[in-house]
Amino acid sequence: MIRSAFFNLETNATGKPSEIPTLSLRIGKNSFPGCKISTKIHFGKKQFVWEVAETASPTKPADGEDTKASKKKFEVKFSDIEKIDVNTETQTITIGGLCFSN
Repeated sequence: MIRSAFFNLETNATGKPSEIPTLSLRIGKNSFPGCKISTKIHFGKKQFVWEVAETASPTKPADGEDTKASKKKFEVKFSDIEKIDVNTETQTITIGGLCFSN
């Protein structure tokens, strides 16, 4: 078990994922500025899951325009990550490279 002031990596009997507060995410050359980011670690599945939601525009939408925020979900196995950098002070996660295998 790993504990820190930043996040708790204690696994529990229910198998719930651990969440990490994340303000900034970069995967390779892709970054997600102005988005709400949720980071979860599933130890049983040995994977990270990032949910990235674009924040709604502060301007009023036109009639008939969809006001829902766009969401993207990334599921990455531990073994597919070549390099990861987690900065606890700025709550930034940077994935340096992904290596997908069959």
